[in-house]
Amino acid sequence: MIPASYTREELLKRKLRYQCQYRGTCELDVILRKFIAEGRDAYITDWPLFEQFLAEPEPVLTDWLINGDVVPERYQLFVQIIKNSTLDEKIEIISYNPNWPAAAEEEISFIKKTLPYNWIVDIQHIGSTAIPGLAAKPIIDIYIGVTYIQEAQQAIKPIEELGYQFWEDNPNKEKMFFVKGMPPLGTGRTHHIHIVEHDSHYWRARILFRDYLRSHVEEAQEYEQLKLKLMQEYSLDREAYTDAKAEFITAVLKKAGFNEKVQR
Repeated sequence: MIPASYTREELLKRKLRYQCQYRGTCELDVILRKFIAEGRDAYITDWPLFEQFLAEPEPVLTDWLINGDVVPERYQLFVQIIKNSTLDEKIEIISYNPNWPAAAEEEISFIKKTLPYNWIVDIQHIGSTAIPGLAAKPIIDIYIGVTYIQEAQQAIKPIEELGYQFWEDNPNKEKMFFVKGMPPLGTGRTHHIHIVEHDSHYWRARILFRDYLRSHVEEAQEYEQLKLKLMQEYSLDREAYTDAKAEFITAVLKKAGFNEKVQR
């Protein structure tokens, strides 16, 4: 039963999530499902107006979101948010940039100055941009290992002040996720911050995978070729792209001695 205390905004979020979960497979449906799945609804501030936007006929929404038709000024921010989370945010893999490690260290320095908490155990640059020579999406991923995830709630506001947006509706309460660069604060993601408990399987798996590829060039090259192939297949579907890498990642982690279940 929905609590009577729910606001109109919360009710609309629930309704939109329900509709997106059971919609079909046309391009507009995919766009709206991803908009919800990635937590982009957190960027909507005028929910009554957004409700009017969603009530527009489906062919009209298709013209605005897919065909590039002129959008009424009152709806332009909504279209920008949705398109930057799906259509305009195509998966892009570029050649390795030797400046990535320095960019990561600079961001980590900002984070340490902003979060001088004793419950932070470690901060690491992870992901493909942390593997020398590996082509990657130009997004710096930073993992923050903490003692208890509950304590990290107090980090939300300081991290947001660094230009990040917090995925408040993340269903996985074992981790926290922040994105930098998304509208309305930017034109595309540039950094991710992931906060997990330092002794969790999330931390162990990400660090182990990074370190294994750093020391095994053949596997790193195989991973790069897989990513380039998947980029062509799933250029507009970040979730499918990530899921399709799971088998390779699991196999590498087993070689590295990690026998736990690999979770995203």
